[in-house]
Amino acid sequence: MVEDNSSTASIPSVTTATGSSISSLGMSMHLNRTTEINGLKTLKCPEEGGTKKEYVDFMEKIVNHVIITWGHGKDIAYVIKNSKLPTFVEPVELTDITAKAKLIVMRWDMEVSRHFAREDALKENSSALFSLVTESVSKITKSKLKSKTGFLN
Repeated sequence: MVEDNSSTASIPSVTTATGSSISSLGMSMHLNRTTEINGLKTLKCPEEGGTKKEYVDFMEKIVNHVIITWGHGKDIAYVIKNSKLPTFVEPVELTDITAKAKLIVMRWDMEVSRHFAREDALKENSSALFSLVTESVSKITKSKLKSKTGFLN
């Protein structure tokens, strides 16, 4: 991890396997993620000799990596495996009666904080995953990805 201590707030960032940096900005300001994955080979498209097995291995390495090393990695792994965002159930509001019990209110506050931290982490991890994948594919594959409808840089 590389930290810039030149300002009053330290903003964590990490260096990818290709040397680019992924910053961990957001409300949580605590996600330190490593993007260097041992044995991850550059993904090539079929025209370059890339195979389905190489694609499957590529994705499995990324999934295993994010689950183990990224905060809330299981959520971003869900995105990779299912090609959709997970659904988070919001904490249920306290009733007037339960809102009077200090311990219940403290637990509820913690649950709400965890819920929002998880949502924030998913947003931050999604950006980091995008950078990780685009930095780990060949130039031709990257060009093909960018040509797809709906691609946002």
